[in-house]
Amino acid sequence: MKSELSEIRVTKANKLVEASLAESAVKLTLRDQKIILAVISQISPSDPDFKSYRLSIDTLAELTNIHKNTLYSEFERISARLASCLIKIKEQDEPKGFLHTNWFADIAFKPSKGYAEFSFSRKLKPYLIGIKDTFTWYYLSKVSSLQSVYSIRLYPLLRQYLPIKSVQNGKTEGYRIIAIDELKDILGVDKNNYPRFADFKRRVIIQCQKEISEKTDLAFDFEPVKDGRKITKLKFNIKSNASFEEVVEKEEVAKPELLPAGYDENVANMLLSEVPELKSKMGIVTLLATRLDFISASQACLMYTNAKDAGKEIKDPAAYFLGILKHQEQQAKNSHNPDMDDMSWANRADFDEF
Repeated sequence: MKSELSEIRVTKANKLVEASLAESAVKLTLRDQKIILAVISQISPSDPDFKSYRLSIDTLAELTNIHKNTLYSEFERISARLASCLIKIKEQDEPKGFLHTNWFADIAFKPSKGYAEFSFSRKLKPYLIGIKDTFTWYYLSKVSSLQSVYSIRLYPLLRQYLPIKSVQNGKTEGYRIIAIDELKDILGVDKNNYPRFADFKRRVIIQCQKEISEKTDLAFDFEPVKDGRKITKLKFNIKSNASFEEVVEKEEVAKPELLPAGYDENVANMLLSEVPELKSKMGIVTLLATRLDFISASQACLMYTNAKDAGKEIKDPAAYFLGILKHQEQQAKNSHNPDMDDMSWANRADFDEF
């Protein structure tokens, strides 16, 4: 039977991805964090407001790896932690400002009806509802097999910076430089743990590196960055994990012998993975991979998925993506600051013909 987790996405504003857990007296377990991600995945970024979100008993059992009979007694402790854990989010417009809030306002467990019901804290709305550009998304199934509380927090931090293009060599590669103290806060490492960098590196970073590369679609290496003689930051070099990615049949990805200048294979592979309907339209995929950069293509895939989730009938996915390409290029022609965020045109009645 296909897992319920395989098709659902987690989408968060980057400020929430970077939220600190270290100051909370309540420490979330790995199971707790997987439940939070599963509830977040119930939200569509285009939703006008929060609502109550439900996870079935079967989904909770799969997420937590707890038998359903045991889950009934264990969930009381889980929900207490989820409702009381404090998170700290840096304010966008305040250099030293921050927001302290909880994940959930309330949690109701209804075993006779077969589900648990979650209501998010209202303060989280700007970070989960109506987000357009500064966000990170990934499939819940990509992190469901992780067994470290640190790995499941580090993965989205790496994912956030994967589609950066290096200025030095022009190749698509990800990198992120982050202060060690900030990284510890985000991962939820207690301030008294691992004061020596060597211990933090050995007990946390290397363990995450091994697990993430073995169990997810990402891989990374890292290097210390010094301020004088003291190591104060880490640079993560991030790449897709080819050994973990789904292999597309050769006949489906056959490319012309001569690919056009500017063709980005990473964009093509991402389009084929996210929108399988395009596999029969390799000419269109080649065109899109030549004229859309990775970030624009990712946004286009997210809009396509959200439109389908909202019940919109898209008769021709290839035409839908060509419409996005045409819109972007028209904006670039008319403005020095093209904006992919204003996609209201995609919901017009005359766009339904696609």
